[in-house]
Amino acid sequence: MLEQRPAGVMQVSGPRDVAYQDVALHIARRVGADEALVQPQDSSEAGLPPIFAPRYTTLDTTRLQRELGLIPPDAWSGGGDPP
Repeated sequence: MLEQRPAGVMQVSGPRDVAYQDVALHIARRVGADEALVQPQDSSEAGLPPIFAPRYTTLDTTRLQRELGLIPPDAWSGGGDPP
C-alpha cells in the first residue's frame, strides 16, 4: 500500500457528496442547538464570490482507492445519523 510512495499531496475526502445544509443540521443536532436556526442560503445571497462557493463538498477519491487501497469513511460515521 504505502510502499508505492506516491508523489504529491493526498487529501482525503468522503465517498459521496453531502449538502452543506445537511452537515449544518447534523452539527446542530450533535451540539443540541435548535435545528430551526439552520437555514439554507444561496452563496451569492450571502455575498460570497463564486470562487469561495465550491459546487461539491467532497473531492474525488478514486486515486486514493486505486493506488493505496484506502476507502474514506462515511460522512456520518462516528457521530449519529445523517439529517
